[in-house]
Amino acid sequence: MKIMFPEIYLTAAISTDYLTVADNNLFEQAHKEPLSRIAKRDTGYFLKLWETEEDARESKFFNALSSGENGVQGLIIQAIMINASCIEFDCDAGYTV
Repeated sequence: MKIMFPEIYLTAAISTDYLTVADNNLFEQAHKEPLSRIAKRDTGYFLKLWETEEDARESKFFNALSSGENGVQGLIIQAIMINASCIEFDCDAGYTV
């Protein structure tokens, strides 16, 4: 049987080393909330992305994340720009600066 997938999502993977202590704390709290954009796993987190940069910037959660040259906000914007629907923060993923 051939299955038709109505939607296909792109996930960007990046090292958990990009998460600051404050980012980790936010992810840890957020994954417990109903309808959270965060899913926790043993090796890190999945973050369901917003559809547009504007949508992200309107989010209280997004604005609480680290900014700056290597901040999570910038990573999110880059992922949205390549049409990713999710970021996997994984301790086994590569870390580059």
